[in-house]
Parts: sequence; structure tokens; C-alpha cells
Amino acid sequence: MTCLRPAPGVHTAADRDGAVLLDTVNDRLYGLNPTAAALWAHLVGGGNTVLEDLAIRWGTEPERLRADALALAGTLEAERLWTGGYVEMHPEELTQWLVPPRGVDAATVDARGNTWWVSSMRGGDAKAAVKVLSRGVEAASLLEPEESAADLHLYLYAADTDGLCMLGLGDRGWAPGHATASGAAAVTGDGRLATAGDPAPARTLRHHVDRWRAAGRPGADHLTPVLEETRDGWLVRTRITREG
Repeated sequence: MTCLRPAPGVHTAADRDGAVLLDTVNDRLYGLNPTAAALWAHLVGGGNTVLEDLAIRWGTEPERLRADALALAGTLEAERLWTGGYVEMHPEELTQWLVPPRGVDAATVDARGNTWWVSSMRGGDAKAAVKVLSRGVEAASLLEPEESAADLHLYLYAADTDGLCMLGLGDRGWAPGHATASGAAAVTGDGRLATAGDPAPARTLRHHVDRWRAAGRPGADHLTPVLEETRDGWLVRTRITREG
């Protein structure tokens, strides 16, 4: 499940009866019942609250809880209670949000039902990379509190970063990163560095973070859409128009 960051000005107060989200920017209160409060904690915690444990506690199926968590995520994003994301446009009808409908080089499902995958891996052994990922990842601090993971992600996409791929990280959701047959690393939505296996991909990502900082940490307001003609039509891409 993707780790989501509350929007600026949104604060949480929780007790055994549920939780209240205080939106100080728009002067609103949003109440969550105990179930929704537990799912909120799961989403914000990046999967640290294991859905399987909640399913056992509540006597329901993990997949049902995943669907409920995704529905809650969509509702709260519509209410602007956390920062928005994006989804790729395509003609396929989606029945789940955990794995892209196209472009996945390799994928596997672990014993807990979590999906691990690699997409857009240019060269290398994607199946081996997924095998390394599925053994589990470790997360460490990467960005400073004032730095935005969303801005870094946009920079990585727009800069056409060499070797950039997308990694499905089990119940941590998915994130951009680098992968080889022996290791992988990604920058998660909460600004942490998730790593597995060989440390070389992590060193590569840290290098890109240093470049982003040196450029002034550009984000969405430093990008411009660009039309790129392809053999099958047109693509809309982003380019960095100015430094931060």
C-alpha cells in the first residue's frame, strides 16, 4: 500500500473511538470511525500496520481491507486532506491499483499476498531483481523534513534519469528507483530510501538526490509540459524549465 503524506496543515488526534483530522488551512474537521482511523494509520505509516493483522482482528479478508484502504485514500484525496498523486492513463479497465496493467517486466506475490514488481528496467535481469525485492526491503531516512518527496519524484521523471525504473514494494506501495539483478533501491512517498540487496542502486539514487539539491530542489512549479511526436502519435512529457 502506498505511503501517503498528509497535506500541509492537516493534523491528527486519535483515541479508541477513532480519529479526527484537523485541516487548519481550510478550517475543517474530518471524523474517522475506528476502522477508518486504523486504515489511515496504515496509509500514513507506509504499510507499517500490517493489513493481515487487522484482518485477523476484525475477522475479514486482507483483500477486502486493501480495497477499503484504497477507497479511503481516494475519498481523503478528494477532500484534499493529503497531497495528490497521479495515475497513468490507458484504455484498460482497472480492477486493482497495486500493479500497473502494462509495462511490468517481472512480478511475484509473497506468502502474505503482497506484490513485488519491476517496471521499465532497461537491461538486466528483472526476475532476479524482483526476487531480491521480495525478500524484503529496509528503509532509512533520506530527505530532510523540509524536502518534498513528490518534488524529487517529478525531478527524476523530468530529468530523464538514466536507469530509472518503477518498483513495486509490497505493502509499501510503489516508487521510482534503480534496480540490478542483485539489488534495488527506491525513494518512497514519505521521503525514505527503501533498499534491498546490493547497495549500488542506493548509491546511484543518492547521487541523483545530490543533483536535485544542487539544482535548487525543483518541483512541479519548475516543470512545463512538452509534446513529443512518436511513431504511434504524441506523448506529453515534462521538462525542467528552471532551477529551484
